[in-house]
Amino acid sequence: MKRFILINIILFCFNELKAQDERLTLSESELIQIVNAYHPFALQTNISIQQAETDVLNARGAFDPLIQSSFSKKELGGSMYYNYQQTELKIPTWYGIEFNAGIENVSGLNTDPQKTNLASSYAGVSFSVLKNILIDKRRATLQQAKIVVEQSQAERNAILNDLVYDAVTQYWEWVRYYREWLIVKEVVKTNEVRLNYTKQVVTVGERPAIDTTEALTQLFYYQSLQNELEMQMQNALIQLSTYTWKPSSEPYTLPFSLTPSTSSFATNEMDFMIPASEELIRDAMSSHPELEIYKSKFKFLDIEKKLKFQELLPDVKIKYNQLGKNYSVPETIAQPLLQNNYQYALSFAVPLRLSQGRAGYKQAKLKITSTELQLDLKQRMIENKIREQLNTLSMLRNQLNIQENLYQSQAILLKGEEIRFQNGESSLFLINSREQKNIETFQKLNATIAKYYKQKASLKWATGNLYIVK
Repeated sequence: MKRFILINIILFCFNELKAQDERLTLSESELIQIVNAYHPFALQTNISIQQAETDVLNARGAFDPLIQSSFSKKELGGSMYYNYQQTELKIPTWYGIEFNAGIENVSGLNTDPQKTNLASSYAGVSFSVLKNILIDKRRATLQQAKIVVEQSQAERNAILNDLVYDAVTQYWEWVRYYREWLIVKEVVKTNEVRLNYTKQVVTVGERPAIDTTEALTQLFYYQSLQNELEMQMQNALIQLSTYTWKPSSEPYTLPFSLTPSTSSFATNEMDFMIPASEELIRDAMSSHPELEIYKSKFKFLDIEKKLKFQELLPDVKIKYNQLGKNYSVPETIAQPLLQNNYQYALSFAVPLRLSQGRAGYKQAKLKITSTELQLDLKQRMIENKIREQLNTLSMLRNQLNIQENLYQSQAILLKGEEIRFQNGESSLFLINSREQKNIETFQKLNATIAKYYKQKASLKWATGNLYIVK
């Protein structure tokens, strides 16, 4: 059989490999890769991450240097009242310090006395002394935007974990019916041979004629069962097609010629290793996507709390400009500070009761406390879910051992009955009864094996890493 490798998935060669002597196969890991890469939900989560990244870019805009220029002029009755020209460059920095430099030209009969007449230049700095010195709105917005990207990635992983779980569950449902259909198909062939043999022995008078009807009835029963299982197998494959999409974002219907590429359903070849619960819980607590979402929330709320704390501090702002004549900004900067040519401003403001600041800070702390309670509950739910899945997996392993022994015993009884029939010591009715019981036991065993594989997927889902292909 031709292996359905990842490059085939990317190129989606389902339509290319149509040779009759080859059959397409699909494994659990390949299905997970398809879902991760092409399912609309997965693509939507990628868009959410990209949108969050654009918010980061938007927040960085608050730190972009800004150059601006203004011009205003007034003439009345032949007199020049004023003529203002100004060009300025502002450079904001991370720590709330803003540098600025510019040139201006002021002339006219009625100019603002605070303005410097004729051509001049200036360069200065403005900053806060207490409030907003550690963090301000601009820095908080950028930091929170980066955290939203992390949160979007965690939300994407959580969505994929659930989506892949649904896909894998449907996959093993399809595999179950496929395995049952295969075995019943072989039973139909066996019954066809048995019918021909019965007709021969009836013709020579070794068996009663009623045995032909008995054999034919058994054949009809298994033909009917084969058709029913084929219908269930195909319907399960159609349901599985819900999760298979092309790179062009078009849905792809899996062909009925597709077969599962899985580990053997023979119990002696299955992996019954069950990891330790404490190890799984520890890994889940450190990397589960839903817990990663809460980690991002805490980072977000911690920045909000720091920002709200700034409202409790006095607002002290200092602005200083070095002044110079003409348009030479470098010469203006090179002059001694706080001597002949300078301008400064100092402002101070603080609410006397700090009501808004205290309320905002308390609300931020309450949000953190509420999120901590939600996190504790989520951690407990994940831990219990892992223990529950492990317990179910262990019980299924024991059940498989019992059902395997029962199936082997039924097979021995069927074989013995066939030998007795050939020796003329049994009847076709007893063989058919043994065979039906054997098939029923096989179906239960097969269903339990499929359930075991589903349960292994469910355990990985509970730990939050089912979507990861290893």
